[in-house]
Amino acid sequence: MHEQTGTLALLAGSMLGLAAGHSHAAPTLAEQVRLMREQMQAWDKERAANNAQLKAQQQRIQQLEQQLGIRQTPAAGQTTPAASLQARTAPATAEEGAPHQGNTPAVSQTPRDSNPASQARVEQIAQTFDVPGVLTPKGQWTLEPALQYSYSSSNRVALLGYTIIPAITVGLIDVRRVNRDSWIASVTGRYGLSNRLELEGRLPYVYQSEDSIQRPLGTGSSRDEVFNTRGHGIGDAELGLRYQFNQPVDGGPYFIGSLRVKSDTGKGPFDVDYVSDIDRGIDYLKEQPTGSGFWGYQLGVSAILPSDPAVLFGSLNYTWNQKYDVNQTRCARGGTQGDTCKPVVIGEVDPGDVMGFSVGAGIAINEKSSISFSYEHNVVGKTKFNGQTPPDAYRAQVGMFQIGYAYRLNELSTLNLNIGIGATEDSPDAQIALRMPYNIL
Repeated sequence: MHEQTGTLALLAGSMLGLAAGHSHAAPTLAEQVRLMREQMQAWDKERAANNAQLKAQQQRIQQLEQQLGIRQTPAAGQTTPAASLQARTAPATAEEGAPHQGNTPAVSQTPRDSNPASQARVEQIAQTFDVPGVLTPKGQWTLEPALQYSYSSSNRVALLGYTIIPAITVGLIDVRRVNRDSWIASVTGRYGLSNRLELEGRLPYVYQSEDSIQRPLGTGSSRDEVFNTRGHGIGDAELGLRYQFNQPVDGGPYFIGSLRVKSDTGKGPFDVDYVSDIDRGIDYLKEQPTGSGFWGYQLGVSAILPSDPAVLFGSLNYTWNQKYDVNQTRCARGGTQGDTCKPVVIGEVDPGDVMGFSVGAGIAINEKSSISFSYEHNVVGKTKFNGQTPPDAYRAQVGMFQIGYAYRLNELSTLNLNIGIGATEDSPDAQIALRMPYNIL
């Protein structure tokens, strides 16, 4: 009995001990829950602080990018970490201190303006008409092969004599029809001396053919005389500099200045042989020239204005052609009957200077294509011989309507097609140019 009583006491003590243990564990678990909640709240506060700090850094980066002309400031909530990372990790130049991203749908890498879409259209459309637009970045090469074809025809009616009274002409009447085809294959290289200064060189190869039909009336001739001439060889090499005056940030226009020097590496009109017949008054080229025969210096300025959804552009230039001592004898038609042609010594020739301008607009069709329209006009001054202006000299007006199409083949190259239609009598009837600039990184 005594043993049973002890056993019951022991069990009772054990049960009381377990109850006491449970009553002591409950407060410890509650304390742990409270501590975990406090830690989660601290984490939430830290995360909110980090988010606020990240947002402030992103806003600061966007402000810096906008000041440097890299990209447009997006609306709130639209900035992605990937875009910010790409902008932060773009390489920067030591001279400019401004990064430039990789190629967009444009032809070349350049400092960005405030709108990447407008920047791409500016580059693409500027290349369509060879307008000096945004330039080649520092240290980058651009190689541009091109092929141009032009066709011109004219009916020339020259009165080789003088008029006594209206409708009665003493002398010869030379009726001539001339058809000319011209092919020019060229290679142009551009190198970025800085992000705003570009060096350019161009070397053309020219092939020209001219078919002319002549009938000298009043001499008893009843048949046409046909003259076919050809000529091919290196044309006039060119070297130029382009400088971008500004880097617009908020949609303003680009202003670019250019200086171009044209050599006389091609055969000029006075460098080829002639067929001269003093008695019949014939003086024809035996081969077609491949160059002008004169040095030329051109100074120009252009402007490109992004204006969604179009890009407007225009240019103005002046070319001074250097005079040249020819010192050759040529056939010149006289002014009395029976004296239709006589030898004349040509000494100093001063070709007329050229004033030109162009205006146009381009529209991007999609990310890869754009189409452009422009008008180009050049006024060629009168040519002087031996310091005198011939009585029959006149100012030539050369105007061309042009339509261009650009298609981006890949990130490094674009295919440009340009079709021109003559607007004046001195212009080619039709002109087609195909160019493909390729960026060498």
